[in-house]
Amino acid sequence: MEGFVAIDIFEGSCDKKKFVDFVFDQVVPIMNLYPGDNSVIVMDNAKIHHDNELVALLEGLGCQVVFLSPYSPDFNPLKLHFQP
Repeated sequence: MEGFVAIDIFEGSCDKKKFVDFVFDQVVPIMNLYPGDNSVIVMDNAKIHHDNELVALLEGLGCQVVFLSPYSPDFNPLKLHFQP
């Protein structure tokens, strides 16, 4: 399995607008139609990720959106680095 990880670092909290802008500025330009390479977007269950409009727009562009299972840090490598 190959792919990329898109991240952004900024001060303060991330709201819906910041997240949507990030997705369309940094992620969408390198996405392809499903089932091609870089065609699946995997997100955890942060509230700002579960936006029906955003998911519909991404799916309308030909991407497949997949959400990780709740409470499954074993599927989310970032959680391994931020555990107390």
